[in-house]
Amino acid sequence: GTMPVAIGSLAHLKHLFVDGNDFNGPLPREIGSLARLRYLYLKNNSFTGKIPTELGEMTHLRGFSVEDNSLSGTLPSEIGSLTELRYMHVSFNRLDGTMPVAIGSLAHLKELFVNGNDFSGDLPSEIGLISNLHYLSIELNDFSGEMPDEVCDLENLIELSADCEEVDCDDGCCTICCEDGGDCDDSSADVDE
Repeated sequence: GTMPVAIGSLAHLKHLFVDGNDFNGPLPREIGSLARLRYLYLKNNSFTGKIPTELGEMTHLRGFSVEDNSLSGTLPSEIGSLTELRYMHVSFNRLDGTMPVAIGSLAHLKELFVNGNDFSGDLPSEIGLISNLHYLSIELNDFSGEMPDEVCDLENLIELSADCEEVDCDDGCCTICCEDGGDCDDSSADVDE
């Protein structure tokens, strides 16, 4: 079934985990009324439609996961209001357009997984402002151009996976390179022959 609009009336809710259910239909805009929510995990469902811009009103959110759904449209720039966010997983949906520059406002973000969508264009250099970023996964999209130096220079970055044939990753910036078929190669692995 669909997520009820009445979900927005749960003003004191701090955690919402509904992973792996049969939810479908759009995410209700009223979800933005959950101002105290810290974790919103909706992965492995069948949600459709756009990520509501009202998500930006959830300023205490620390974890946001909608991976493995059928969400479409762009990643709203209001996501930049989620300054306490640590984990954002939007992988394997149908999201498109360019990555919003506002993503650089997420100073506490540690994991950003946007792989398996239809994002395109250049990766914004503002991702380089996310100094706590440990994992960045952008493969299986339509990104192009060069990996911004600001991203490659992130000191805490442990793993960066990209489509290295489309996104130019100089000097070993990308730790994992993927091809169109989804085959990925860990370029950071030591090979002793």
